[in-house]
Amino acid sequence: MKEFEIYKFRSMRTDYDKDAKGIQTKGSSSAITPVGKFIRKTKLDELPQFFNIIKGEMSFVGPRPELPRRLQYYTEIQKEMFAVRSGISSPASIVFSDEEYLMNQVQNPENFYIEQIMPYKIELNKYYAKNQSFIWDIWIIIATILKIIGKVKNEDVVKDENLLAGHKNLLEAVGRY
Repeated sequence: MKEFEIYKFRSMRTDYDKDAKGIQTKGSSSAITPVGKFIRKTKLDELPQFFNIIKGEMSFVGPRPELPRRLQYYTEIQKEMFAVRSGISSPASIVFSDEEYLMNQVQNPENFYIEQIMPYKIELNKYYAKNQSFIWDIWIIIATILKIIGKVKNEDVVKDENLLAGHKNLLEAVGRY
């Protein structure tokens, strides 16, 4: 739960989110530049996070860092996942690699994220923290690359059927938002 500045390549116009609140946006937002769409889709915008790894703030695998303003939605038990160092990729990152697609389907991406996506990501992150191992971390790194090119399924990364059902339920829920 230690705050740090995360490095990313800029994918949005400089006048968007001037107050640096980290507003949830749709993948189709006009705030995202044409180059930004490409680097987001290929996850190249995450490359500067290697500096966060070198500085000891992140690891290759672990729960994605959370915005400080969202911590209010976490219970004390859910915050236990922050005992694991944040990472560039995680099972939640792989399962929710379609997050921008989901955001494009809803009217209010911020509410949808907080109410629907975030609870499942938290459970996936707790699952990772409980089952963390060096071999699984290596597999997650490989699976992340394979997911980008469409060669791995969520079931190859997360073996818990209940957690995977949550993602499937979200795909059905987008019509209600």
